[in-house]
Amino acid sequence: MAYLFEICLDSELTTGSEWAEFRGRVIGLVRSNGWAFHNYIDATTESALHSSVDGWDSWTSACRHRSSVQFVMDEFEGAASLYAGDYDVELLQEADEELRERAHRVSPLPDDLLPPGIPETHWWWLAPGNP
Repeated sequence: MAYLFEICLDSELTTGSEWAEFRGRVIGLVRSNGWAFHNYIDATTESALHSSVDGWDSWTSACRHRSSVQFVMDEFEGAASLYAGDYDVELLQEADEELRERAHRVSPLPDDLLPPGIPETHWWWLAPGNP
């Protein structure tokens, strides 16, 4: 999942038929590994709980986890079939709530820590320092 974060940010890699084939293969691999996506969502929620413990390091780790899940949801057709029902949706909502609650404890990220090309919908990257 961590590599998907990097791949999804690279606009040169995310176009054309190779990208479509890659997405299909990723969904197939994740699906064949049973609870892998659920476990990653669970780790995302855990990371969000600790997001303000170690300043920017813990915050950016939580953001990378959350963005990786969001990229799968947004970019990979069939991702909805990877969810462990409503439980995963609730876990993501909990992760978002934890990030919102802890954002004021972390100073705003400097520009060099913001991944270039991160979508505006990934609000958690810009949340630190905001009440």
